[in-house]
Amino acid sequence: MKDCAQPLQHIKHGIPPVFDERSEVLVLGTMPGAMSLAKRQYYGHPRNAFWPIMARLCDRELPEDYALRKAMLLDAGIALWDVCGECEREGSLDSNICHEKPNRIDELLRSYPSIRAIAFNGQGAARLYRKHFGPLASEYGDRKSVV
Repeated sequence: MKDCAQPLQHIKHGIPPVFDERSEVLVLGTMPGAMSLAKRQYYGHPRNAFWPIMARLCDRELPEDYALRKAMLLDAGIALWDVCGECEREGSLDSNICHEKPNRIDELLRSYPSIRAIAFNGQGAARLYRKHFGPLASEYGDRKSVV
């Protein structure tokens, strides 16, 4: 666990969201790992299980091309983003996240009422969401969440 009292040294900036007017489910992570940030791709590490799982859920073959992977999700009504828009983190561990600044998820949800559910890719994303936005508030409509 990182000592967040130390001065800022390893500032990370997130990746823009993947969504469109068809999006019904928003999948939130914490902050992309080092390889994903370097590639500017969600779940960019080749051993990450996210894309193979999503291809199975979408009943599709897993595309190699990142643009086609994003299109696969959008065709299925799935949007991607992260709770953190910026944070300090050495390495890629969620437990090392400090001094995070959240993305404007609240604005996205208000602007896209078609998003009816929020799924978190793990406990870290759910914890950071609750820290910055509280429980899924009724102001965002009748939305459900899962981890």
